[in-house]
Amino acid sequence: MLIKFFPNGKGAGPVGYLVAEHVLADSNRDLIRDADGKPMTVTRDPLHEVLCGNPERTEALTDASGPTALA
Repeated sequence: MLIKFFPNGKGAGPVGYLVAEHVLADSNRDLIRDADGKPMTVTRDPLHEVLCGNPERTEALTDASGPTALA
């Protein structure tokens, strides 16, 4: 998996996405919508597993570091 960190992001965004059980459904980076135009979600199976580290601590460090953070 490739990850890009943006200087104006918050820790909960990228970290939350990586460990989320439910994420927005996409096809080749195009959001998939239902018949009513609402974004659809999918359940990750298998769910990503954190092998090392603490997601909450990573979020806090990213938020505290500001725009110069390089993770």
